Amino acid sequence: MPHIFKTLATIGAWTLFIAGWLFALVNLIIAILTGVMFTAGAEGWVEVLAYFVLAIVCIPLSVVVMRLRQKME
Repeated sequence: MPHIFKTLATIGAWTLFIAGWLFALVNLIIAILTGVMFTAGAEGWVEVLAYFVLAIVCIPLSVVVMRLRQKME
């Protein structure tokens, strides 16, 4: 495989990994500040849940991309 594909896979994996952690961190901070996390029946919990799911999907997906990158060797 050309070296450019390994480089692009590395960039993609790191982007997914960092984006996943940033989604989780920012979402946690916003949920605490708006009171969605500690208030039962608060509006906006669907958006908070959606961003947590996005974060949970991004992090393992970055691991999958890195495993694929290793198999390119």
